[in-house]
Amino acid sequence: MRIYKLAAIAATVALTACATTAISTDKAKAAKVVFMQNLLVERPSTGKMTIKRDIGLAGAACTTRIFLDAKPLAELDPGEVFVIYVPAGEYILGAATSGLCGGGDAESQAVVRVNESKTYRVSLDQGMSVRIGVTAQ
Repeated sequence: MRIYKLAAIAATVALTACATTAISTDKAKAAKVVFMQNLLVERPSTGKMTIKRDIGLAGAACTTRIFLDAKPLAELDPGEVFVIYVPAGEYILGAATSGLCGGGDAESQAVVRVNESKTYRVSLDQGMSVRIGVTAQ
């Protein structure tokens, strides 16, 4: 009986101690849930924002909701990506997890310029805290 408890504890620690890992944009799958469909089409005077979520065991069973200026933008599962086109300006890009993955929320300033492209990475650390920020990958 004691060995089963130790095995269960070890498995729990192993699963929760792993931070997520970046995924290349070209290997990520298209997001299944995007709320602001009007931003999926490129228009004049816009910039491109690519938002992707890491892969890994941390938070693998949970969806992360992405926000643009506090408005729901999309839901990302691990390894998913989506691209939006927004008018030039300053925005607050947010990410939030809930339920079993209650890692809270995170926000990052996003400055968009016309015809510029930026990629943002959503990750979960060892403590299940969500993070969002610009990435070169």
